[in-house]
Amino acid sequence: MIDIWQLAKGEVGGKPVERKVAITHPSAVTACNLDLENMISDSNRSIATLAITTLLKTGSESSVDRLMKQIATFVSEISDEFKIVVVEAIRALCLKFPRKHAVLMNFLSAMLRDEGGLEYKASIADTIITIIEENPEAKETGLAHLCEFIEDCEHTSLAVRILHLLGKEGPRAKQPSKYIRFIYNRVILENATVRAAAVTAMAQFGALCPQLLDNVQVLLARCQMDGDDEVRDRATYYHSILASQNKQLIQDYIIEPLMVSIPSLERALHAYNLHPSPTPFDMSSIPLSTITTSDPTEMADRLRTPSGGVASEPTAQATARVESYYEKLSAALPEIANLPGTLFKSAAPLEDLEISLSDQMAKVNKPNFLALWEEAETDESMNEMEDTFCLSKMESIQEAVASIVNFLGMQPAERSDKIVAGKSSHTLYLAGEAEIECAI
Repeated sequence: MIDIWQLAKGEVGGKPVERKVAITHPSAVTACNLDLENMISDSNRSIATLAITTLLKTGSESSVDRLMKQIATFVSEISDEFKIVVVEAIRALCLKFPRKHAVLMNFLSAMLRDEGGLEYKASIADTIITIIEENPEAKETGLAHLCEFIEDCEHTSLAVRILHLLGKEGPRAKQPSKYIRFIYNRVILENATVRAAAVTAMAQFGALCPQLLDNVQVLLARCQMDGDDEVRDRATYYHSILASQNKQLIQDYIIEPLMVSIPSLERALHAYNLHPSPTPFDMSSIPLSTITTSDPTEMADRLRTPSGGVASEPTAQATARVESYYEKLSAALPEIANLPGTLFKSAAPLEDLEISLSDQMAKVNKPNFLALWEEAETDESMNEMEDTFCLSKMESIQEAVASIVNFLGMQPAERSDKIVAGKSSHTLYLAGEAEIECAI
């Protein structure tokens, strides 16, 4: 067995081994924390970085402040690649100790103001966004730091992402008006791509904050004189919809994103143009887009694997067998002889298939869920059902929420799948559409 003290001294396998042990057996590495803290000042930056990330994974809540002070003097001396490793460790620490979000967020904001490339800055922004999503108490602080960052952000793609977040979260903040200035500054100072994103973000405030509607309309009217077509078109589009004061239009075209499958919509529009019809184009015929929830690492592995995991070129024998089968089938059924493509006989055994409720449900995003719920109460076409279930096997509210979401296959709304620690009751909002085209 490897002595954990040897790991701390780098005598067995180096720091990568120790970091893996820290992930799987943090309590075993905790005994080495004093030695690891001494290694932060090691001249080898790789060892120092791995020592820090290991400490962040094994440290206690009381040691967070001290660790942040030690890291602050070290981060400026390492490359972006090592900084990203540190940021990822801080992200895990934020989720582990949510009450320390203020200290960790201030540290991240200081890193955000330092010089660095797009990947490094994006990792910090992603960490702040993750903290905002997982910890409601950190929302105001996180949005404030991101607002300061876009005041001097040289990366267009990152500025657009942050503006999108401000448009989504800002209207639901305690003081939504304070974010308008930061957003409109982008309209004045940035390139066309960022200006267009800022216009869309402002429209969200006009749609969700009635007290700010008049001010937003004035700003959108100014944007209609922009030199870029995209910015002018967006400003005119949002200004007209908000001016109509039609709640349904505002809900469908500003608050809620287009939830249809874009490839299917493109094909349907192309077919409609090829064969004009006297009836208007029906959007309800377009299938809903699916909300992807797969693990990014799993998707990356899948992309690196050849399709189907088999050889792409069939053998000569297999080709001959397919052609022979095609000839026999065509002779027996002349009506399929002219069909395009290659026919082949499938001999693969069929596996058992289990279809659950979630397989017949499409997830649907409902950004303004509570307003839609109130409208549904007066809609005669909607039915309300009430029942009581016992979830005795669940050990926590978080486990119960995760189980319900997984069973129903619906999309959580209003961040109701995030549970505030210490609560004994919780309300979960879910939205979806059944296979029979019934909204739920």
